[in-house]
Amino acid sequence: MIRTRQRDSRARTQATSRGASLATAVLLTMTMLAGWLAMPYSAMAATLLLWPVQPVFEPGESAAALWVENRGESPTWIQVRVFGWEQANGGNRYRQQQDVIGSPPMMQIGPGERHLVRLIRQTPTPPGVEAAWRVILDEIPQRSDTPSGGPTRAGIHLQMRYSLPLFSYGEGLTPVSSHGDGGAADTHLEWRVVRQQGQAMLEMINRGDRHARLTEVTIEGEGRSMTLADGLLGYVLPHSAQRWPLPSSMPIESLRARINGQSAVVVDQADDAS
Repeated sequence: MIRTRQRDSRARTQATSRGASLATAVLLTMTMLAGWLAMPYSAMAATLLLWPVQPVFEPGESAAALWVENRGESPTWIQVRVFGWEQANGGNRYRQQQDVIGSPPMMQIGPGERHLVRLIRQTPTPPGVEAAWRVILDEIPQRSDTPSGGPTRAGIHLQMRYSLPLFSYGEGLTPVSSHGDGGAADTHLEWRVVRQQGQAMLEMINRGDRHARLTEVTIEGEGRSMTLADGLLGYVLPHSAQRWPLPSSMPIESLRARINGQSAVVVDQADDAS
């Protein structure tokens, strides 16, 4: 019997000196599926290091690099898939596509080994357009052989899923930097409170041409302040809206957030806010 447990993605930044193009590496523990299975304790998920955490197709480029390193003590098999990423009705939508592929689509990484995944764009992005995908890496669990006559003990079987955003920029559109030195001015972000199935929801609307990565989000109202996210709240894609449930009925009078890594700013309230 398998029990599924979802948890929000979180990232821990680690310094690395592998060259200018590999300036930052982040250990990701995104979505975990945990099940109690009749397996030896040795069959545990590996620890993977992925970088960069925000791969980008630069204008005119048809390939991007994603490095995967196994920091665990046992080999692991990895499956690589790329899904189209859109937002509609306040939520994320993912679709099968062939515009971008990951190569190789499956690989084995030994302990201490580092492998390159090439993200290959097969169709160009139209001028002035930002396109978005999600790169999904799944660890494929391997069952260890039990020695003849040896006991088989129940253990925790972990299957790790890593999800990374991938963006492409058409001619004339400057990429959003992952280092906080650009991108907030072009998002034209607004907020409002809506109700969805009786639940108060914060809706963030991006009227700009590039995505908004929201971190350190706080709301204020009636002389009180509440933090919605210390780290990453989520993404709002261009000309799209995304919703998050509000934890209380506190009226919102203002909202502050860091957008694409820049200093926190007060986000405008939408004119049609309810």
